[in-house]
Amino acid sequence: MENSPLFNAGKGAVFTEDGTNELEASVMTTNATRRTMSATLLRHVKNPILLVKALLTRRDLCPHAFISDVKAEDLAKELGLELVNQEYFYTDKRWQEHKQTGDMSLPRGTVGAVALDIFGEISVATSTGGLTNKFSGRIGDTPVAGAGYWADLWKTRILRRTRKVGVSGTGDGDWFIRLGTARTVVESVKRGLSLKKASRNAVGELWNEAAAGGVIVLDNRGKWAMDFNCDGMFRGYAKDGEIKVAIFRDDELE
Repeated sequence: MENSPLFNAGKGAVFTEDGTNELEASVMTTNATRRTMSATLLRHVKNPILLVKALLTRRDLCPHAFISDVKAEDLAKELGLELVNQEYFYTDKRWQEHKQTGDMSLPRGTVGAVALDIFGEISVATSTGGLTNKFSGRIGDTPVAGAGYWADLWKTRILRRTRKVGVSGTGDGDWFIRLGTARTVVESVKRGLSLKKASRNAVGELWNEAAAGGVIVLDNRGKWAMDFNCDGMFRGYAKDGEIKVAIFRDDELE
């Protein structure tokens, strides 16, 4: 999806106030060590999500959870990932948004995914270009663990069963950071709320701050929830070969 100009990630990333592209991405899996990797201020990495995925398993290259700018791109080069000129990210649609908006506006098309594998592990991956006309050097919620993404596991109190939940978010990243939205969803589930109720509360909290946003949530039982407080959110799921997509709230997914 980073290779498609339709999304605000990779090829279709929005422009900063200076007319440049600065990308960010993150990945996290459910594990006891909370291993995660994120990167920001990427200007030449064609696929930011491939960089953070590679670094997640290469502690010899990067022992940190968050990296940015020149060092991140040096690591991408060392890993053999494709680097491109800024011109690669140009799309007329995003350039017109940059010229016409004049100030910061919410992104349309941040890419997020939460997946459950055959071993019962959950992985969360998110990639974005951020806000249209954001300050150069601005860091959003996508690479901030607990804000724009989170994955966790714990033992239930009664039966001591392992529970795992992953969350990816999109929307007003500054408020996702202030509220710790993604982790708030998971902590609410830990306290006994359903995925749907936890998601609804989280986007409601954003709405109380006049901030638009949405989340997708998945647990290791295969249950999921997707909620948002704006007109619509591109979303979908794939299970046992079945694929369903939706945009507006009234669109049925179940």
